[in-house]
Amino acid sequence: MKDWIKELYSPIYTPILENKNLYVSEVKYEPSKNKYTSEELKFIDENGLDIFYQSLELLKLHWKTLDKYEIKAQGSFDIYPIDKLMYDWDEDFGANDWAPDMKGFRPLDMFFESNGCVGFFVNRSDKKGLYLYAFEGDTEPLHLNFEGYLKLLIESKGFGWWQNSIVEILTKESQPNVHSFKEYMPKLFPNFNYESFVELYESLRIDK
Repeated sequence: MKDWIKELYSPIYTPILENKNLYVSEVKYEPSKNKYTSEELKFIDENGLDIFYQSLELLKLHWKTLDKYEIKAQGSFDIYPIDKLMYDWDEDFGANDWAPDMKGFRPLDMFFESNGCVGFFVNRSDKKGLYLYAFEGDTEPLHLNFEGYLKLLIESKGFGWWQNSIVEILTKESQPNVHSFKEYMPKLFPNFNYESFVELYESLRIDK
């Protein structure tokens, strides 16, 4: 059993808190309530979510660079509690109307509300692992399970649209914000190395 309060929250939050060029505008986490209903437990198990929800119920953080700092960057993640994942989002994402391929999509990390999220599909054997969804666009497979995503979240510190770097790796096509991710992350977090990040991602892929 992983204690994600120590293994996820602390490795992300501590370097941000210690960085004098950053400030945290919002932070929230809650330990797992460990009183899930049988329906919730079934949902958690069937969708491979126990790796997180056995120790945390939700996790949210939003950071930005200070106005006086030469680099302008921000990072954000908002991992939803189980009740939000079990909510039927089909109407919200147009699955019942103009976007039938969104049927069964559940937003797991609403990193930029009304702009983009990472989620998964329920009752869709054709949709494995996590997907990046830029609102008004298409979903892009990340070929990651939840644990793999959390490990990359630790490395990326939730840098804005870091998930696009995975899409760029997979498609070999330039994606928005990836250049900033490569350039700014080592300046903000000296221990970050993009080549090592790519190597970690390749080791975590579930499609190999």
